[in-house]
Amino acid sequence: MPPNIRLYSASSFEQAWEELLVPWFKNEVRINCCNFLPCAAVVPSHAITSLIKTRLIKARLPLFGIHIWTPEELGKYLRKSCLPNNKIALREDLLLLMATAASDFSEFPVGAAIAADPDQLLHAYDTLQHAGPT
Repeated sequence: MPPNIRLYSASSFEQAWEELLVPWFKNEVRINCCNFLPCAAVVPSHAITSLIKTRLIKARLPLFGIHIWTPEELGKYLRKSCLPNNKIALREDLLLLMATAASDFSEFPVGAAIAADPDQLLHAYDTLQHAGPT
């Protein structure tokens, strides 16, 4: 992992807040005043984003130059930054293409099943793609 990317884990939010988040935000705010590179914290959900922002306001810690993103928001930022001219197929487009392709093989049980409900195949693919190494 590059030296400027760190992954933290804690057993509770309170532990993470006291031991990791407050010191990290204090340090990053100090550094970001002089740095032009983006700084981001990736959290699992919008609820955690709201909780962190509320806690930062109560602790009187600024968010200057720090983004708090969910994985989906980080993906959107990276696609926009790294692939500004590329068009990525929407999920609905993928479903339409899968149903159309599967209808050509409707004489096979798998083709008929995919043509009838392509979302099941896409869901299975997503599950396998995000399963990670075993």
